[in-house]
Amino acid sequence: MCFNKMLKITTKKNVVAIGTFDGVHLGHQRIISRAVNLARNIKGTSVVLTFSNHPISVIDKNYCLKQISGQKEKIQLIEALHVDVLLNIPFTQKLSILSPEEFVKMLYDKLKPAAIVVGPNFSFGYKGSGTPKTLIEAGKVYGFKTEIPEVVSINNTFVSSTVIRKLIAEGNYSQVELFLGRNLSPKIKTVV
Repeated sequence: MCFNKMLKITTKKNVVAIGTFDGVHLGHQRIISRAVNLARNIKGTSVVLTFSNHPISVIDKNYCLKQISGQKEKIQLIEALHVDVLLNIPFTQKLSILSPEEFVKMLYDKLKPAAIVVGPNFSFGYKGSGTPKTLIEAGKVYGFKTEIPEVVSINNTFVSSTVIRKLIAEGNYSQVELFLGRNLSPKIKTVV
């Protein structure tokens, strides 16, 4: 589904978690769970906006990045976090060239967020020029708040998809499971 044609969500109390959420690791789980809890606190709707393909596959077609989770597993993992609405849309060339301001306006027009939850290294808009700080400032204009949960750190290492890919490449599957917060699926050992 194209973001432009995305179903409008009609409630006014949407709490939106945004990210690629590749692997749905402990850091992603913290972001999504925060959105779910915020939505419950305001008797609203929790929404996850994610992408069915990794943005790098559009931004740099020469860079081959395998995803940590397949789409079916990713959807199951996100649904298990009790999300009300999951929007798993393709990341397109059109999305990649939107300015941060255009992206936020589209997000606001389609989802009317009361709050947005993203990770501290979240970027959006053309060449990733939008940051969580951009969202905080935009929230002052559009009337939503932005939350950036603390990163999850295990043994002084920030949990991230990049680190997990490196651990998989090294064959350190016990550490991968620790960062994912679950047992590995059999297919994950082929991701590098």
